[in-house]
Amino acid sequence: MGFYILSLERMKNRSASEQTNEFKKQYFAEFGEEISDEKAMALGTKLLTLFQHIYRPVKKDWLAVVSDDQNSNKI
Repeated sequence: MGFYILSLERMKNRSASEQTNEFKKQYFAEFGEEISDEKAMALGTKLLTLFQHIYRPVKKDWLAVVSDDQNSNKI
């Protein structure tokens, strides 16, 4: 999915109105459909909630395992 998500660092310095407008712009670019502010807020909230539930920082020991696996698979 080519949906562009702004970094939270950049978004936290914007007003709710600016964040909603940015989400609406990106939604239109991805799906070709204009949405209301209310729908943008609902979808944006669902998206952020999903990320809250699934995002976990990569632990250094996990990163080392992945790096080792990738290096051993090289021909």
